[in-house]
Amino acid sequence: MSKLLIISHDHIGERMAGVGIRYFEIACALAASHDVILAAPVGSHLPTRNASKFRGELHLYEPANPQTLAEAIQRCDVLLAYPDTVWQCRAMLDGYTPAVAVDGYDITLLEHLELDPKCNNSDEQWRWLNQYQTITRYILSRGDLFLVGTERQRDWWLGALAANGRVNPLTYRDDPSLRRLVDLLPYGIPDQRPTHTRQVLRGVVQGITTNDKIVLWGGGAWEWLDPLTLIRAAEQIARQRTDVKFVFPGLRHPAGDLVRSMPMQQRTIELA
Repeated sequence: MSKLLIISHDHIGERMAGVGIRYFEIACALAASHDVILAAPVGSHLPTRNASKFRGELHLYEPANPQTLAEAIQRCDVLLAYPDTVWQCRAMLDGYTPAVAVDGYDITLLEHLELDPKCNNSDEQWRWLNQYQTITRYILSRGDLFLVGTERQRDWWLGALAANGRVNPLTYRDDPSLRRLVDLLPYGIPDQRPTHTRQVLRGVVQGITTNDKIVLWGGGAWEWLDPLTLIRAAEQIARQRTDVKFVFPGLRHPAGDLVRSMPMQQRTIELA
């Protein structure tokens, strides 16, 4: 049986953001039939309520010191990780040559362009872009399989791979659909259907009654998302009815300093 190393660059624990949830659920699903090591930043732990779901091994590492992943990389046959993580491990990967599956669900270029739009011509922005291009060129040549969340993302990666010579007679003859090169890996949620065990909003949160209809914002308030339009819509709806409530369960990353605060979070609060 092949040993698979999944490296999460986000914390795993009781409270997780999207990235942590994705890697934990992928690890749980694959550990049912494979030998899996789930690597996560120091301070991570298996969620208490779901610890039994994961039948593999948890390995803690220091994000600032990729060498703390060396032992796990030496033991793996296949590695699954985010592009930046693959880049940080490149010396170890080239030494042990496991197969590399690149998790390309997050198009960081498009996110970064939204982070500081007023500083797009700054030296810092151009330095970041040069580094991004260096990392991407390495990833496009080193990756054996590229995984994405949607078909539109698949188009993005196929275009990048084609521009870098990876769509060629060999890859096409191997699989004319090119699914063996770029394929879908949906975001990552539990297999079990959710069950209602207790009230958490209706009749519990002040201002939300048991009969209210709830519109739930499912994530953080990042610069590349648009919670402001939703808040403006809520204001218009509130003129006509009072039984629709808009809920933002968490504007900030649960790991605190791991993800920097963004101006969109304050803009969201101020507009609300």
